[in-house]
Amino acid sequence: MTFWDLLQHYCDDTGATEAAVQRKARLNHGTFTAWRARGVPALPKVDVVVALADTLRVDYEELVHALLVSAEYLPAGVARARARAGDLSTVPTAARPGSSRGRRLREEQDAAATQGSQDPDGS
Repeated sequence: MTFWDLLQHYCDDTGATEAAVQRKARLNHGTFTAWRARGVPALPKVDVVVALADTLRVDYEELVHALLVSAEYLPAGVARARARAGDLSTVPTAARPGSSRGRRLREEQDAAATQGSQDPDGS
Protein backbone atom coordinates (compact mmCIF):
# COMPACT_ATOMS: atom_id res chain seq x y z
CA MET A 1 0.00 0.00 0.00
CA THR A 2 1.34 3.44 -0.87
CA PHE A 3 1.14 6.66 1.09
CA TRP A 4 -1.48 7.88 -1.36
CA ASP A 5 -3.62 4.78 -0.70
CA LEU A 6 -3.50 5.43 3.06
CA LEU A 7 -4.32 9.10 2.55
CA GLN A 8 -7.24 8.28 0.23
CA HIS A 9 -8.67 5.68 2.65
CA TYR A 10 -8.52 8.19 5.50
CA CYS A 11 -10.17 10.94 3.42
CA ASP A 12 -12.87 8.53 2.22
CA ASP A 13 -13.57 7.27 5.75
CA THR A 14 -13.64 10.68 7.45
CA GLY A 15 -14.70 13.05 4.68
CA ALA A 16 -11.55 15.10 5.32
CA THR A 17 -9.73 16.86 2.51
CA GLU A 18 -6.02 16.58 1.81
CA ALA A 19 -5.68 20.22 2.87
CA ALA A 20 -7.30 19.39 6.22
CA VAL A 21 -4.88 16.49 6.71
CA GLN A 22 -1.93 18.79 5.98
CA ARG A 23 -3.22 21.37 8.50
CA LYS A 24 -3.87 18.75 11.18
CA ALA A 25 -0.39 17.25 10.69
CA ARG A 26 1.10 20.79 10.69
CA LEU A 27 2.57 20.43 7.20
CA ASN A 28 3.13 23.26 4.75
CA HIS A 29 0.19 23.96 2.47
CA GLY A 30 1.77 22.58 -0.70
CA THR A 31 3.47 19.48 0.72
CA PHE A 32 1.14 16.90 -0.84
CA THR A 33 1.01 18.80 -4.14
CA ALA A 34 4.82 18.80 -4.30
CA TRP A 35 4.97 15.11 -3.39
CA ARG A 36 2.44 14.30 -6.12
CA ALA A 37 4.29 16.35 -8.75
CA ARG A 38 7.82 15.20 -7.91
CA GLY A 39 7.10 12.01 -6.01
CA VAL A 40 7.89 11.42 -2.37
CA PRO A 41 11.57 12.41 -2.56
CA ALA A 42 12.74 10.53 0.53
CA LEU A 43 11.47 9.51 3.90
CA PRO A 44 10.27 12.66 5.71
CA LYS A 45 11.68 13.63 9.10
CA VAL A 46 10.51 11.52 12.04
CA ASP A 47 8.32 14.29 13.50
CA VAL A 48 6.51 14.63 10.16
CA VAL A 49 5.92 10.86 9.95
CA VAL A 50 4.68 10.76 13.56
CA ALA A 51 2.29 13.68 12.92
CA LEU A 52 0.99 12.04 9.73
CA ALA A 53 0.57 8.64 11.42
CA ASP A 54 -1.38 10.26 14.25
CA THR A 55 -3.51 12.27 11.82
CA LEU A 56 -4.22 9.32 9.51
CA ARG A 57 -4.78 7.00 12.48
CA VAL A 58 -2.33 4.36 11.27
CA ASP A 59 0.64 2.68 12.92
CA TYR A 60 3.93 4.48 12.50
CA GLU A 61 5.46 1.38 10.92
CA GLU A 62 2.60 1.06 8.41
CA LEU A 63 3.07 4.68 7.34
CA VAL A 64 6.86 4.32 7.02
CA HIS A 65 6.31 1.22 4.88
CA ALA A 66 3.83 3.10 2.67
CA LEU A 67 6.23 6.04 2.34
CA LEU A 68 9.08 3.70 1.39
CA VAL A 69 6.90 2.16 -1.33
CA SER A 70 5.84 5.64 -2.52
CA ALA A 71 9.46 6.86 -2.61
CA GLU A 72 10.36 3.70 -4.56
CA TYR A 73 12.82 2.54 -1.90
CA LEU A 74 10.75 -0.62 -1.54
CA PRO A 75 9.17 -1.71 -4.84
CA ALA A 76 5.48 -2.58 -4.46
CA GLY A 77 6.07 -6.14 -5.75
CA VAL A 78 8.67 -6.78 -3.07
CA ALA A 79 6.40 -5.28 -0.42
CA ARG A 80 3.49 -7.53 -1.46
CA ALA A 81 5.72 -10.62 -1.52
CA ARG A 82 7.00 -9.87 1.99
CA ALA A 83 3.48 -9.27 3.26
CA ARG A 84 2.37 -12.67 1.93
CA ALA A 85 5.41 -14.49 3.27
CA GLY A 86 4.45 -16.58 6.26
CA ASP A 87 8.03 -17.61 7.01
CA LEU A 88 9.63 -14.76 8.96
CA SER A 89 13.09 -16.29 8.57
CA THR A 90 13.23 -14.86 5.04
CA VAL A 91 12.03 -11.42 6.13
CA PRO A 92 14.70 -8.99 7.33
CA THR A 93 14.53 -8.33 11.07
CA ALA A 94 13.67 -4.68 10.50
CA ALA A 95 10.65 -5.66 8.39
CA ARG A 96 9.22 -8.14 10.89
CA PRO A 97 6.05 -7.25 12.77
CA GLY A 98 6.30 -6.16 16.37
CA SER A 99 7.36 -3.20 18.39
CA SER A 100 9.85 -1.09 16.49
CA ARG A 101 12.81 0.67 18.01
CA GLY A 102 11.19 4.02 17.17
CA ARG A 103 7.94 3.09 18.90
CA ARG A 104 9.81 1.82 21.98
CA LEU A 105 11.86 5.03 22.09
CA ARG A 106 8.70 7.17 21.88
CA GLU A 107 7.10 5.13 24.68
CA GLU A 108 10.22 5.53 26.84
CA GLN A 109 10.27 9.28 26.19
CA ASP A 110 6.56 9.57 27.02
CA ALA A 111 7.06 7.59 30.24
CA ALA A 112 10.07 9.73 31.22
CA ALA A 113 8.14 12.93 30.54
CA THR A 114 5.20 11.70 32.61
CA GLN A 115 7.46 10.67 35.50
CA GLY A 116 9.39 13.92 35.31
CA SER A 117 6.22 15.96 35.77
CA GLN A 118 5.36 14.20 39.04
CA ASP A 119 6.69 15.42 42.38
CA PRO A 120 9.76 13.26 43.26
CA ASP A 121 8.68 12.69 46.88
CA GLY A 122 5.20 11.59 45.76
CA SER A 123 3.28 14.44 47.37
